[in-house]
Amino acid sequence: MNGKILGLDIGVASVGVGILDKETGEIIHASSRIFPAATADSNV
Repeated sequence: MNGKILGLDIGVASVGVGILDKETGEIIHASSRIFPAATADSNV
């Protein structure tokens, strides 16, 4: 193992990501992505 913790928050219209150093608790990376709202017309 490389001593990192990966956290994911997966929602219906967004995804969040975090990577922590396991020993120090330091945040190595944090980001999120918000998707445009879906409509039934675009699913055809």
